[in-house]
Amino acid sequence: MARKPKKNPHSGPRPEAHRLQAIDKLLEQGRFEEALEHADRALKVFPGIGGFYHQRIDALESLDRPLEAELTAYHWTQARPGSIRAWSSLLSFSVDNNHPLLSYHAAVHYNALAEGTDEIPYPILPEFERSIEEGGISPYGDGHLSKETAFLVELAEICIQTDAFEEGIEILLKADNAPPLRNNLGICLFHLGRLDEALACFNENWAREPRNLFALGWIVKLRLLLGREEAAVGLLPPLVSAIPLRDEDLIAQISVLLLLGREQDALRAFEAGIRQPWWRNGVFHRLGMIKHLGAVCHLRAGKIKAARKLWREALDEAPDLDLARENLADLEREQRERNGPWLLPLIEYLPKYWLNKLQAGFQDRSDEDNKKRLVATCGAVSNAYLQALSAIGDSMTLQFCAWLLHVRAQQGDKEAREGLLAILRSPQGSLQDHLDLATRMREQGILAVQEAVEIWNGEELQPVRLQGYKVSGEARPSKLTKPQMDLLGQALAAIRGKDYQRAKGILEGLSKKVPGEGMIWNNLAVVHSALGNDREVERMLHQAVEADSSNVIGRCNLAMHYIGSGDKERAKALLMDLPLRDELHIQEAIAGNGVNAVLLASEGRFEEAEKLLEALRPMAEEYKLLARLDDYARLVRKMRGGLLQRMLKAVKPVR
Repeated sequence: MARKPKKNPHSGPRPEAHRLQAIDKLLEQGRFEEALEHADRALKVFPGIGGFYHQRIDALESLDRPLEAELTAYHWTQARPGSIRAWSSLLSFSVDNNHPLLSYHAAVHYNALAEGTDEIPYPILPEFERSIEEGGISPYGDGHLSKETAFLVELAEICIQTDAFEEGIEILLKADNAPPLRNNLGICLFHLGRLDEALACFNENWAREPRNLFALGWIVKLRLLLGREEAAVGLLPPLVSAIPLRDEDLIAQISVLLLLGREQDALRAFEAGIRQPWWRNGVFHRLGMIKHLGAVCHLRAGKIKAARKLWREALDEAPDLDLARENLADLEREQRERNGPWLLPLIEYLPKYWLNKLQAGFQDRSDEDNKKRLVATCGAVSNAYLQALSAIGDSMTLQFCAWLLHVRAQQGDKEAREGLLAILRSPQGSLQDHLDLATRMREQGILAVQEAVEIWNGEELQPVRLQGYKVSGEARPSKLTKPQMDLLGQALAAIRGKDYQRAKGILEGLSKKVPGEGMIWNNLAVVHSALGNDREVERMLHQAVEADSSNVIGRCNLAMHYIGSGDKERAKALLMDLPLRDELHIQEAIAGNGVNAVLLASEGRFEEAEKLLEALRPMAEEYKLLARLDDYARLVRKMRGGLLQRMLKAVKPVR
């Protein structure tokens, strides 16, 4: 019996060819994230296949991640040093991303491979080649950096910008002890969560070069983060008195002084820094960052015009500086809605490794699991650091600090509780942020029932007892005369009798005579709602609020309208100051808390909504207004069925 022929091991598509085709298909379909994942897996198995590097670069370019594409091209040249295609790709990206050392490195290798082929060599100007060969000038005046050192500084900076911190450490440990390299090494160690090693690295760097303000700033920040507050503050004298020798040093100096609450010192550092001879030779995006920091200093000093001017100039220098744009937008908001000047994002203050771990872990987990993960991951961060961050951070930073302090306060940490109270008093964050935090503190027992706290309301500190307002059944004083009250009574009787045209005529006449009486506009909204005039309903509700800012019922009706149209932020803004009032009429208390319950339900927080309404039941029963409270309770119960928009649109304004 003849034996079957052996199968040719090389017949059919090679494994990498099959993978290449699959990734090409994903790229053609625009599924770039999936293509990137497949290319990464393929490169682990076939690290020498240039096609996978090319596909990874295509995916990254489509996702607008040019620095990662450049680093991928560099990896390609390391895996295939004889590939002219790899060096051509690296050369293209390094030129576009303005990396002169990497450009020169790629051009030299590309030209060597292009020799004797049809490829056109890349022109390297003699003066540029000379400057590269001589190396860069050290910022601290101790001669020149070697060409190799300057190249590694640039490559490590790309690793930091693309979160390739472990690779950055490998690169930097091969290099000499030049201050810029050691600064980058400290940053990589920090973002991997190796805090003690990072602090030791910066300490060593500063000891070698006392003019290295960048390292000094990191030492202060790390000492504060690790709970060594006295040691951090002890470094203020050299930090305040030092003259920065480059833009990065000035950025570190100003930002750390602001972190420590030394606003006047930070402003003086900014004014001194921009007079230094290197100022106009700095990198554009860093000059933009310095102007942004200067704007924060000026706004903290009450100089709004100067801050606005600096933020506009910062955007001219660095158009993608979102912090400057967000701060300018914040200045246009109402005083109570302002967040306060944002300094730097959370990523500048906490290890990226931690933040990635938290973000990945928070998906599909319970709140209790998230709390445990948060405490376990960020246990090294001191309460003092969290409090300092909350006074300068953006909205995400403020929420993070408040959340971690809140978890610790629940566990009996008195210092964390004091940190939360400090956040409530701080001008950083909007009034709504402060009220939300205070409400959570009361619900979790961190604030005692009826305990008074001070909250920054956008203009001043205001003592508040959350839901500690007095509820009254006495009628509010009216601007209407006795005959006008009689006319209003006739209009209300007409509404009850569904004679809406008669009610409309009476109310429109009254609105012309007493335009500042919100009750008239409220009832006109009721009439137009019954007549199906939706546009007029919204206009009447706006009139009710504009006519009388203290008109709680009008605010509640308008807020309910916004919830129905999906504009929850505007609804929150209308309701935010209700807990700050000393007294509410029982109807106002029911309407205010009822609409807040609907708002909570619209966000899926049904249990909180039901508890809020249940707490009002004894008062509603006392004043014989249970039917009105039950209207809100019924709406919340039905919203669990997913009929939110249809039901809210059917809700009529309250008289």
